[in-house]
Amino acid sequence: MRETPPLCILDEIHKYGQWKTFLKGCHDSYPEAVRLLVTGSARLDVFKAGGDSLMGRYFTCRMHPLSVSELLHAELPDDSLIRNPLPLDEERFQILLKFGGFPEPFLRQNEHEPN
Repeated sequence: MRETPPLCILDEIHKYGQWKTFLKGCHDSYPEAVRLLVTGSARLDVFKAGGDSLMGRYFTCRMHPLSVSELLHAELPDDSLIRNPLPLDEERFQILLKFGGFPEPFLRQNEHEPN
């Protein structure tokens, strides 16, 4: 038996018409069986406008793409690295093009897993 429930990741679920009802049902019916991670590019305030049936069931975390400076120094997460971007060499530029600027795919750099 697992100690931690499996993680179910749902990306862009807001495009499904009944997404709030679906998530609420999953959370309320199976709170110990599965952990849900919902991601998307839409603005959350648009969905909050009509009332929030998910109140108390979520928290938000805004994720920004990595900057060129962060890509150049990804192995050294240190405040002293905050400075103007440096020129980007061809190898790092190709990695950025291949995996994108979001943290998880860039740091994972796995061609066999979808970004």
